[in-house]
Amino acid sequence: MILAFSCKEEKQLEVNPINDYQDYVDKNKFVSETEVYAHVDTENGLNVRGVSGEVIGKLENASKVRIKSYSEDVMQVSDNGKTLSGRTVEIDFYQPNNSEPVKAFVFEGYLKTLSEIKLYQSEVCFYQQHDEESYFTTEKPICDNPKLKLELITKETYSKLQFISSPQITNTDLVVKVNDSINLPIANGFKTIMSSPIDDESDNRAIYDYLGEMEVLNSYLLDAVYYESGDYRLYSKITGEEIANFKSLPIVSPNKNFIISIGFNGYEDVTELEIATIDNQIITSKELFLYQNWGRTNDSKIKWLTDSVFVVEVIHTNILFDMQENELDVKQYLKVSIL
Repeated sequence: MILAFSCKEEKQLEVNPINDYQDYVDKNKFVSETEVYAHVDTENGLNVRGVSGEVIGKLENASKVRIKSYSEDVMQVSDNGKTLSGRTVEIDFYQPNNSEPVKAFVFEGYLKTLSEIKLYQSEVCFYQQHDEESYFTTEKPICDNPKLKLELITKETYSKLQFISSPQITNTDLVVKVNDSINLPIANGFKTIMSSPIDDESDNRAIYDYLGEMEVLNSYLLDAVYYESGDYRLYSKITGEEIANFKSLPIVSPNKNFIISIGFNGYEDVTELEIATIDNQIITSKELFLYQNWGRTNDSKIKWLTDSVFVVEVIHTNILFDMQENELDVKQYLKVSIL
């Protein structure tokens, strides 16, 4: 039989034949490896097979797997003109609604180390728009976004680009927090923002810190941290009223027509990309797009290429936390055009 582990059509793969898969699993000696982890590296996902050879599931690109054992036999797979060699690997695999792993197998040729994992261009476009009631507006992500164009570029291309400067946060030392109180100067006095006590662990906890001024909106910028979340809030320098909030640090475009913010939501496992349009120091519209496959770390850079095009350092969301724990440099570069 032909044994296909990639999720592409089986006719694209040529594998050294195994006449009886279950007999192969039963008789082949597997070498135990109790603490070995790897990540899937295949654009279309990796089929997971049970002891009888049937497909019992799929692992998405960059998924982390725990390897329990390797076979001694090595086979070769031809995938779109590229030959991959590897063993059959037994892994921990959890099926939906099952708290215990089942005995499952994948092909080693599609497993790589953390530093080798990458995003594919076909993965970056999938998004969903935000809905206040259900969070997602569609059941499945879509790619045909008429408002944004996303393109992965190489490190070499990135190094040759000429970026332009954009407005920065100013007057970062204007206001000092005193006794959990921030007093913002406004036209008719002060706007006072009170934080919860530092030792408050209740669900209503709210800690505010002054970051500076955003001249493009004639406002003050504050960082807000809650019990299990946070955001960035803008207060008018004239009235003291809150005029906007962003899920991540807002960044202004060079021509001051856009504000963007990009951050990862760990509860929903999506990257939240907010884009606000500015006219005469007023936000006229703001949209939130949710991307499932790419994210950025807290220290990744965002640089403007033009007034409506920026480049952000990204990594696959499936390795986001592993990468930060291991301090590996596996970032890629995503060019985003606002259409």
